[in-house]
Amino acid sequence: MNPWFVILVSGIGSYALRICMTLTDRLTLPPRLEASAEMVAPAAFAALAAASLAPLVVSATGLSAAAPVVLAVAAAVAGTAGTGKPYVAMLAGMPTYWVAAALM
Repeated sequence: MNPWFVILVSGIGSYALRICMTLTDRLTLPPRLEASAEMVAPAAFAALAAASLAPLVVSATGLSAAAPVVLAVAAAVAGTAGTGKPYVAMLAGMPTYWVAAALM
């Protein structure tokens, strides 16, 4: 694939995304879609956690290498369940992962 073609398509895509962000104030979503949009952040974090756990569980080190990720996921779930705010998953999970990875 031609590098200039990739650069051009990336630039057009970036410009299109910026235009879409300016149009979101004028558009209203149906209530059902709006309610499901609130679950995008927790679903993304769950997908990231599952993707990082899969190679660790399959590898020879097994659960000892997966322990920091499991602890971080548990902290993220507990924080989000307790507050109901999706951003708490990041605020609780990432520091827990860093500390657990440093200690293990």
